[in-house]
Amino acid sequence: MNQSLGKMGRLPVYAIEAKGESEESLQKRFFGFSWVDIGLLAAAAVGLVPLYVRSGLPFRIDIGGMASAFWLATAAEAICIAVMLYVIALPLSETVRPFLKRLRANRVLLVMGILIGMCLSLMMGPGLGIMLTVDALAVAELMHRRGARFEKSLGDALFPAGYLFCVILLLYAYNHAIAGIRYAGTFDGVFAKLDTQALGIQTSTIAHWGQTHLPGWAFAMLQTSYFGMYGRVGATLILAALLSGRREAVKMVRALLISYAIAVALFALIPVKGPYLTCTVPENGHAQSLPVYRTQQALVDKMQDLYAHRTTGESGTIDLLDYYIGFPSMHAALPLIAMWFIRRWRRVLAVLLAAYTLLLLPSTVLLEWHYGVDLLGGMAVAALSVTLSESVDLLLARRAAAAKPLEAVSCEA
Repeated sequence: MNQSLGKMGRLPVYAIEAKGESEESLQKRFFGFSWVDIGLLAAAAVGLVPLYVRSGLPFRIDIGGMASAFWLATAAEAICIAVMLYVIALPLSETVRPFLKRLRANRVLLVMGILIGMCLSLMMGPGLGIMLTVDALAVAELMHRRGARFEKSLGDALFPAGYLFCVILLLYAYNHAIAGIRYAGTFDGVFAKLDTQALGIQTSTIAHWGQTHLPGWAFAMLQTSYFGMYGRVGATLILAALLSGRREAVKMVRALLISYAIAVALFALIPVKGPYLTCTVPENGHAQSLPVYRTQQALVDKMQDLYAHRTTGESGTIDLLDYYIGFPSMHAALPLIAMWFIRRWRRVLAVLLAAYTLLLLPSTVLLEWHYGVDLLGGMAVAALSVTLSESVDLLLARRAAAAKPLEAVSCEA
């Protein structure tokens, strides 16, 4: 693997010996995070206090459900996708063949892998069982290849993932409070008109045509692509951490945080939910038979409960339903941010870009999640967030170098 990393690119690293404590030593002390990252999280957490006082809503969060969804479901999917992207990125002689050679040499490991896969498939279904088996084998293979560096590699992925989990918790908490202050669909009528003026047709008209003319399997695929976006972003974060180092992964999460902060600010100013808020699905449409339709209805019900301050039971708890931002579309923004941090590996970038343009973007329209304007807004937010995150990283490097500059060296990630 070390040879593979060397072939895939070299990253600039600044050797710093500052008077007092340098930026690099600060990042080491804070597990790879800079003071900017810690400050952003702290400021976002403090900002919740006046917001919840203003909203009058109770602050209750389903931390167990949120943690399970992030650390179990999404993490399992992300690891499996990361393995597939890694195999795509490098020659088979450096990825699959050494692994198969070890399996042939160690028949016990091969038998155990087969038995584990069979048991998991029987208990959880073939899809989830195979995915978890791939995850387990991938972790074992990483342990073998990294050896004594395995714990560091694990930390390179886990600490940025923990950073992202904090960002997600804050995001849902902000969504919950804002939905209690302003109706989440206040500007949907305006955005529907904007779409009509820009495209000459309403987004819902396009969606309803697709629901009555395209086959059911196509909509099932679109649904999988839409909900699977978080797994693909997570996979990119894992690859960025393992192939480029913790600093690059932290920089990626910082860009995601900035994008969400912009989205939350826009949601507070011009709350938009999406075409499905006011449009009904045709009687013979495929969406009615898919879980996505039930999810949309549950979102509408909860946002109406929050605005009316009906906070008894689940409506008053921050959970996975507390995401109401229509503009900008983060399904348009987040994958672009992820692709920026994986751009060195052309094959991976090509696969992600194909999934983005052929499946993810069409799913946002055909499943009535977003207006066309939302997609353009998401792309603009992605560009701004990456620019700001890279600028912060450059500023930190310059400040560290200014303390006591040494010659920049290149080393393998």
